Amino acid sequence: MALVFRRVACHQGLISIVWQSDRKQAADVIAASDLDYVLLRITWLYNQTDNTAVTVTKKGEPFTSSQVTRQAVAQFAVNLLAGKGDDHRETLGLGEPKTEFSKPSFY
Repeated sequence: MALVFRRVACHQGLISIVWQSDRKQAADVIAASDLDYVLLRITWLYNQTDNTAVTVTKKGEPFTSSQVTRQAVAQFAVNLLAGKGDDHRETLGLGEPKTEFSKPSFY
């Protein structure tokens, strides 16, 4: 199998990786590994100060949100890294509640 990602940095036990091929193939390789991972699927991003509302879907569940704020994604990631969630070996979709539109509201 071709190299799917490469390690670019390791700092305090966190490994940064860069995708080098198809995302699905890379996600499959990570999921088949023994890593404790969380892959985030994110819909259209926009800015709105203090809007950190987020809807989380798991792999296999319908992902219907059409948008989410950058602030919500950042706060979710911070909470995840701080151990405030119990997500391990998961693929999660992040969206904004009540945004089941055909396109983002700002489009």
